Amino acid sequence: MELGHIYAFQGDPIALDYINSALDLRPASTEAWYHKGIYYQSKGMIGEAAEAYENLVKNDPDGFLGHYNLGYLYLTESDQYETALAYFDTVLSIQPQAIDAMYNRGVCYEELGDEETAEAVYREVLDQDPQHTMAAKGLSRLLD
Repeated sequence: MELGHIYAFQGDPIALDYINSALDLRPASTEAWYHKGIYYQSKGMIGEAAEAYENLVKNDPDGFLGHYNLGYLYLTESDQYETALAYFDTVLSIQPQAIDAMYNRGVCYEELGDEETAEAVYREVLDQDPQHTMAAKGLSRLLD
C-alpha cells in the first residue's frame, strides 16, 4: 500500500498495480479504496474515482472521506448539486466540524440559486473559522 501511495503521489500508473494488489489481499481496505479514488481523480478519470469512493463508502459507511470525496466530485465534476449536498450533509452528520464540507454545502446552495441559505452557511463557516478565505469570497459574491 505504501508503494502505491508513493507512486500515486508521483502520478505513476504503476501505483494502481500496488493498490490493486493491496485490494486483492484486503478487499475491504479503506486506505486502498481511498488512494485508488485519489489516483483516478488526479488523472481526471472521474467515473473510476467515483467507483472507488463508492467502494470506500460501502466498506466504511461511518467514515467521512468517501462521502466527502463523492460530494466533491458531484459538486465540481457533474454539477449535481443536490446529490453533492446530500453527501456533504452525511459528512457533517459524521464529523460536525468538517469545515470544508460545510463550505461546500454553501457552494451547493449558491449554485442551486438559494442565496439566502448559501449566505447563512458561509456565515456559519466564518463563525467557526474567520480565516476561511473561500467562505469569505462566497459571502462577498452574494453581497455584491
